[in-house]
Amino acid sequence: MKTIHHTFKLFLLLVTGVFMSCQDMNEVHEEYIKDGEIIYTNKVDSLSTYSGKNRVKIKGYITGAFTVNEIVVSWNEGENQQVFPYEKSAQDTDSISLIVTELEENSYEFKVTSKDSDGNTSVPSIAFGTAYGERYRSNLEPRSINHVEVDQTDMKVVLAIGAELQRDTEIKFTTTSNEEVVVSVPKEETEVVLENISLDHSVHYRTYYVPSATRNGEETSIDQFESDWEELTIPAIGEILNNLQFTPVLGGVAMNWSNPEGGVLVFTVEYTVDGVVKTQTVTSSEVDGEAIISGMDEGEQTIHITLADAYGNSFGPMDYTVTPQPAQLLDKSAWTVIDFSSEEPNEGAPNGVASATIDGNVNSFWHTQWAGGSPGYPHYVTIDMGAEKTIASFETFRRQGDSRGQTKHQFLVSLDGETWTDLGTFNMDPTTNEGQVYAIPSTPTARYFKYVAVEGPNFYAFLGEINVYGLE
Repeated sequence: MKTIHHTFKLFLLLVTGVFMSCQDMNEVHEEYIKDGEIIYTNKVDSLSTYSGKNRVKIKGYITGAFTVNEIVVSWNEGENQQVFPYEKSAQDTDSISLIVTELEENSYEFKVTSKDSDGNTSVPSIAFGTAYGERYRSNLEPRSINHVEVDQTDMKVVLAIGAELQRDTEIKFTTTSNEEVVVSVPKEETEVVLENISLDHSVHYRTYYVPSATRNGEETSIDQFESDWEELTIPAIGEILNNLQFTPVLGGVAMNWSNPEGGVLVFTVEYTVDGVVKTQTVTSSEVDGEAIISGMDEGEQTIHITLADAYGNSFGPMDYTVTPQPAQLLDKSAWTVIDFSSEEPNEGAPNGVASATIDGNVNSFWHTQWAGGSPGYPHYVTIDMGAEKTIASFETFRRQGDSRGQTKHQFLVSLDGETWTDLGTFNMDPTTNEGQVYAIPSTPTARYFKYVAVEGPNFYAFLGEINVYGLE
């Protein structure tokens, strides 16, 4: 009987416990159902954000939202909100695009809910986004400009490669007809020509940016931000070119300039001799510089000069009228080769031999030995001009069409063929078929001269022709 009694007591305890648990559960739910059953509207899903100028764009999707008539975006823990009307389309799923405006420059947590006309709302979706403003914009700098190239009417501006967040760059300038023009340079381009520019007015430029990078070809920002306008500094080499001075010398002119900053300057001088264009290059970092432009025709003539610096900036060509002192291309009919380091007859006459350097034919050439031996630098040819001459400049021609030869050479002169005066070592451009002129400012008197190939990329040297300008 005791067993039955204990079993009955246990049963009563279980029934009482279940009753009390159900009563407790009802009390918990009463808090939420006292005003009736809660109805949730359809949720906005798959949110993404796009930064903007004091605004943020929010994109997402909503499905089956037949009763929804507005979308609510709230931030600052609900203190701020913006309401957007919604109208269901014929599609089951609609894309949502919302632009939240009048935001301070900051990062935000947005809660996005849908709402129907009865005031029912969805469970909120969370999105994080950033609004940018003047603080961000004021720190932007224009895209770098590498150098400029100016001729008489136009300026070519060469920009650095555009950075990831940069967009178009605008350049503002004034034309020679006093018209203000703004040109736009896309991020993908690095050069633009400013036509008919007036250098009497300043040039300004600025660059547009987006605050976030692109992904999959789609912008993650809905606005661009422009840097402040910056003035383009026109290199001072333009003034150097404007103030060149010329003085007549034998067979040419002396060119003088002032270079207060002492930077490396490269002058490229073009002039015409007997209808053929000649080019002479002068490189100097002298503060007060001088160079002799030699081998010129007699009489008043026009020369063209372009000036560049070590940074790629260039001005020109500018035209100058000069009048050299009379000189002439010296007659070579009495010249003879009296010595040479080596020659290569196997090139096939008239090629290979040293006398090809003075035969009056730029298409024949002297070549140093390569058959049965391979002597290295220096290589030389010594010429007897038959009588004393006044030398104003030398002109050399490479072996036509061949860039493998010497890159540096030297000239020496002598009255007796025994005592030599070094006139200097000069760079030679092995890539051009044109004559290269080397002025000798001292205009020495000599009967003999020696041409020395000093260095080059191979063991051998070759030369098409040597001319001398001066007085017989």
